[in-house]
Parts: sequence; C-alpha cells; structure tokens
Amino acid sequence: MLSDIENFLFGDNVAHDLHSLEKKGMTWVITIAPTGEKTHYRAFVFTNVAQEYEQLLLEEDEVLEYPLPIIGFESRPKENGKWRFLLNAGDVEWAFTANWPKKA
Repeated sequence: MLSDIENFLFGDNVAHDLHSLEKKGMTWVITIAPTGEKTHYRAFVFTNVAQEYEQLLLEEDEVLEYPLPIIGFESRPKENGKWRFLLNAGDVEWAFTANWPKKA
C-alpha cells in the first residue's frame, strides 16, 4: 500500500528512482522518474523544510551517484499544518518536515 506522499508523487504503483535532490535553504526540489525511464521526469518542490537528519550508508571511498532507487517515502501530518517525511533512496535516508509539495 502506498503512502500519501507516494500516491501524490508516483500516481501509480510503479517503482521510481530519485534523479536529484537539490537543497536551496529551506526549499528542496526532488526530481523523480519511473525506474528505467529516461524521458518522463517530474519535479516537486518542498518549502519550509527543516531537516531532521540525513544518513548515508556509504563506505568512506564511495560517492553518492544518482539515480537512486526509491525504497520508501513515508508521510505523516503534524499538528502545525506541516508534514513529516522520511525518504529512503538507495543508501541514503532523509527525515524532514515541510509543507506538502507542489509540482514544479
């Protein structure tokens, strides 16, 4: 069963890859596409982002390379109108709070 954010971003139950995550202050932009697709990219903007943590599960000499397979993307509403998100992609996990994203 897909989470609320997965339903919004993916629109279907197809595996997706994270092609980029750009952090610009309190705004993050993610670009995703169905796994194996080279032409159907979609970008989404998260505003008022507060990062809780970023966990890289890489060896010291490894470099993070996109695209990363999205393993899971969870969302939970908070009492202040924001959302808490947990994004697992490849060997990285991001936890953050933000407004609900908008399509870029």
